[in-house]
Amino acid sequence: MCSIVGYVGDRHNGDVVFQGLSRLEYRGYDSVGYGWIEPGSGKIESIKAIGSVIGLSAQMKAISRRVNSGIGHTRWATHGAPTLHNAHPQFDCERTIAIVHNGTIENNVLLKRELEHKGHFFQSATDTEVIAHLLEDAVGNDFSSLIESIVYVVNRLEGAYSLLCLFEKYPDMLVAIRKRSPLCVGYAVDGCYVASDPFAFSAHLSSVTFMPDETIALVKNNNASFYNFDGHKISLPQESLSYDNDDMSTEGHQYYMVKEIFEQRDCIHKTLFMLEDQSSKIEFMVPYHSLKKIRIIACGTSWHAGLMAKHFFESRAQIEVVVHLASEFRHYPSVILMQEPETLYLFISQSGETADTLESLRQVRQLKSASYLCAITNSAMSTLAREADMVMLTRAGREIAVASTKAFTSQVALLYWYAHQIGYWRGFITYEDRVKSLCAVKEVAGLLESTLKMYQKKN
Repeated sequence: MCSIVGYVGDRHNGDVVFQGLSRLEYRGYDSVGYGWIEPGSGKIESIKAIGSVIGLSAQMKAISRRVNSGIGHTRWATHGAPTLHNAHPQFDCERTIAIVHNGTIENNVLLKRELEHKGHFFQSATDTEVIAHLLEDAVGNDFSSLIESIVYVVNRLEGAYSLLCLFEKYPDMLVAIRKRSPLCVGYAVDGCYVASDPFAFSAHLSSVTFMPDETIALVKNNNASFYNFDGHKISLPQESLSYDNDDMSTEGHQYYMVKEIFEQRDCIHKTLFMLEDQSSKIEFMVPYHSLKKIRIIACGTSWHAGLMAKHFFESRAQIEVVVHLASEFRHYPSVILMQEPETLYLFISQSGETADTLESLRQVRQLKSASYLCAITNSAMSTLAREADMVMLTRAGREIAVASTKAFTSQVALLYWYAHQIGYWRGFITYEDRVKSLCAVKEVAGLLESTLKMYQKKN
């Protein structure tokens, strides 16, 4: 998954962006880049590398400490091979605009042909470069303000994207744009930060604004102003952060994955403790007695947790369950869903930012039927958590390893607990059965830990 970071403020810009990229590099990528406004010349400069963030470190040392604004990116190649030409930032013809981008511009081929016909020349195979040239074309027209130019551009782009832009004409400002791809603005005494995930800068932030869908932000040293895609200024709240800034350590383990395997027992216990604490609240979120069906929508590992949950809900809560891959559910006939008003939808995503799962939630939301949309996620600050009707959180902490361990087992524990709760509330199991099920999960978590300790002794 690509990552976006940016900073405008008083600290050493290159160091801040490099640190932000480093904190997000566990997501996987194949190239990295950094762009900034050079203080002396006022020109946009950039450095790029194939491979890891560390590949930029030597070049970073030569960057002036007086740089005020800069943007960085780690790229997972989709449009074009992992080459320096295709790495971000991407530029317009005159290199007066620099862009870093997550997502996909679905109409990039048509836009590129149009721009080439106007005389624009392209140096990469990316869809991102099209945005830079489209902005160049818009800024060169007779729009009365930068916002009007941006509004023109975003209303021509099709797809899901988050963008961070540098303009040579506006050296003390970053432009952030979000459409169906996460982006946030963070605030601190020393300046403002922009990232696709606030974890990039969580150690420095006092508060953060999560940009809603179809939002533009003009970010300066000490403030940010927000606009919708119609160009109207809007007011957005600032929220406090709750990240543990120290959870990047392997805590003595050789690998993150080993550490996370050994954390499973504690994560399951923390998840169950929170669920028990919130049980009375969860009970009245949905009229469980009248439910006719549960539909579970997820991808990858979360989908496998959903497959296990199907058995839990059908056997303990006596309710029909259908499990969907989110990528396929997006093409499911809406007419069928509209005939199922008393349905509980469970959208499962560890990060809460899985694109297909989010789009599936929005698809159901548009039906405006009397269904219930529940997010099951590991991130209270995620897009999924903010857009669902109700949220149930796992307490797995940040999962750095690519292969899921503690996030998966925490999801299974939550779903097992929820199935027994619904079964109890619907009158299909007794209170004693419910308590026994809770004890059983804790016992399994204990057996998991004792088995791992046996492994440690042998090694």
